[in-house]
Amino acid sequence: MLRYPISVCLLALLAATSPAEDLPADDEADQPAFAAAAPLPLAGLWLAPAYGYAVQLDELGAELRLTRYDYTSQYCLIADQLQQPAAALRQSLRQRGQQLEWLEPGQQFTPGILFQRATALPEACQPARLLASREQDGYQPDARRDFELVWQTYAEHYHDFSLSRTDWARQHQLGSALAPGSGDARLYGVVTQLVAPLRDGHVTVEWQGQSTTVTRKPMYLLQLADDYARQRNWSPPFTTAQQQAIDRHVSKQTRLLTALPERYAAAGKPVQRAANNLLSWFTTADQVAYLNVQQLSGFSGTEALAQDLPVLDAALERILGEVQHSRALILDLRFNPGGFDENAMRIASRFIDRPTLLYRKQARLGSSRTPARPVVVKPASGKRYKGPVIVLTSSSTFSAAEVLALSLRNLPNVILVGEASGGALSDSLHKHTPGGVQFSLSNEYYLSPQGEWFEGRGIPVRHAAPFPNETDLAQRRDPGLLKALSLIPR
Repeated sequence: MLRYPISVCLLALLAATSPAEDLPADDEADQPAFAAAAPLPLAGLWLAPAYGYAVQLDELGAELRLTRYDYTSQYCLIADQLQQPAAALRQSLRQRGQQLEWLEPGQQFTPGILFQRATALPEACQPARLLASREQDGYQPDARRDFELVWQTYAEHYHDFSLSRTDWARQHQLGSALAPGSGDARLYGVVTQLVAPLRDGHVTVEWQGQSTTVTRKPMYLLQLADDYARQRNWSPPFTTAQQQAIDRHVSKQTRLLTALPERYAAAGKPVQRAANNLLSWFTTADQVAYLNVQQLSGFSGTEALAQDLPVLDAALERILGEVQHSRALILDLRFNPGGFDENAMRIASRFIDRPTLLYRKQARLGSSRTPARPVVVKPASGKRYKGPVIVLTSSSTFSAAEVLALSLRNLPNVILVGEASGGALSDSLHKHTPGGVQFSLSNEYYLSPQGEWFEGRGIPVRHAAPFPNETDLAQRRDPGLLKALSLIPR
C-alpha cells in the first residue's frame, strides 16, 4: 500500500487505513459515496482515536477549512491546515451512521479511516498545551521533548512490540542522550536507534532527505546493495562514487532478475507489457500463462489511485482475454514491494466468482482493538480467470502485495509457491515532531478469514522454492517458476 501522511491524504483525500465499525459482510464492498441517510453536516470536530487524529472542519461560505491535529495522551501539534470546496470534500466521504469515513477517490473495496464527531479537542490539544511546529509562530526547539513525543506515539499506537521481542519501556532510556538543545540531527540519530529493534518495514524515520528503515526480512534490493558493498569492504556512509556504483549494480541485477522468467516464453511469442510497463505477461510452450505484477501503484504513471484504476482494469481485461484458455496462470508477486490495497483487490476480483470475504482489518485502540472490518470483494464484471492459479511470493513481496497474496490464498483454485512474504501488512501511520523529524509506525492488523495474523512472519506458502541467487542468474534458471510449472498437471 502507498503510505502517506494524512495531510497528503486530506489534500488528495487518500486513506487506506482501518476504521472502527463492524459492518455486514455482504454489503461492505460496494457502498456508494453516500449512504441512504441524510448527509451529515461536515462542520465541527471529528476524532479518529485509533490513529491519534483530530480534524476540525469550519465552514467558510462554500468552502471548508480543515485543521488536522496529531495527538497522544500528553502531546499534540497542528499537523496540517488547508481549505477546499465543501462539495469536493464531500465527494470523498462515506457516511456510516453518525461517523464519516475518509476515502481516496476510486476507493471501493478497502476500508478508510472512520472519524467520530466530538464536542471538544483532546486535553493535549488545548491551547495552553498545544505544541507549535517549526513553521508556526511560537516554535521552541526541544529535542528531548520531541523524543518523548515519538516514544509515546509508539507506546500508544504500535500494534505489537512482542513481534520483535522489543522491551519498549527499556528503549526509553535512549532519550537520556538528548538535551533540549541537542538539535534535530542528533534527534534523528537517536530515534533511528529507538525504532531499529522493531525491524518493521513500515517503520521509517526521515529528516532532511535522510531515511532509515530496518526490515525483518531482507528485501532483494537491499540485499543486492548490501552484498555488493560488503564484497568491496565498503561501509556507510558511502561516498558519492560508491553510492553510484551500488545503484548501478542494483539496477543491473534487478533488470536481470525480473527478466529471468521471460526466457520461458514460447518461441515466437514475445513478452507483452502494459500499465506503465508494470504488468508483463507471456504464455509458455506448454500453454501456461505467466503474469508479473511488479508493484501495485503507478499504473497510470502517477501516484493517484483514481487514475490507476481504469488503466489497471483495461490491462487486466486485455491480459485475461488473451490467456483465458491457458492450462494455468502463474501470478508472480516476488518482486512486488506493494502500493494500493485497492489495486490489489481489483486484481483479486478477477479470480472470484461470487462476493468473497478476503480478509478483515482492524487497528490498535489503547489496550484493545477497533472492531474488525470485513473486506468483501465482488467479482469483476469483465474477464475473469477460472483455471488453476499459482501465486509466486518471496520475502521481498511486501505490503499491498502481501494483502493480495493473503486474499488469494484461500481460493480453491490457488496455490502459493516460493517463500513466505515479507511480513509487513499493516498500513503506515505517519507522524512528525515539531522540528520536522518524520516517522511512521504500524498500527493495524490484517487478518485472514480464519482470523490468522501473519505480521512479522509473512504469508506462508504451500510449496517452498528459493528466490533466484547469483548462480541462478548466471545459469538463467528460475527455481520458483520451475517449481510452479512442475505443480501444473498435464
